[in-house]
Amino acid sequence: MRTFLPDRIRLRHMETACRQNCEHLRIIDRQILKQAERLTINDRPKVRQYGRHATTWTPADERHYQTCVDAVFEARRPEIDALRRKIDRQRTAIELLRLRLRINEPSPDFDIIMISG
Repeated sequence: MRTFLPDRIRLRHMETACRQNCEHLRIIDRQILKQAERLTINDRPKVRQYGRHATTWTPADERHYQTCVDAVFEARRPEIDALRRKIDRQRTAIELLRLRLRINEPSPDFDIIMISG
């Protein structure tokens, strides 16, 4: 009688690795947004108000921020694209293993939505 425990363990490892790569992609996204904000604040110096509900963020600042997000994203595009391709390969391998093992339970959802890209 064949036991499927080693295959299920391998599947869990594969799903964990895919989840970690998705989390890495989210970390990169947060880094891009924070770096763009720092660049905007440094490039457009002004008197900053401190306190509740005090902002001096203008529409021009927002446009500059979006430009910075695009520039930082483009600089990190090769890394992001490689990670997305890796996640796609992992998803495909997980689905093939699930089919081979005849696992009918719903597969985990690995979301790779990025705000900046």
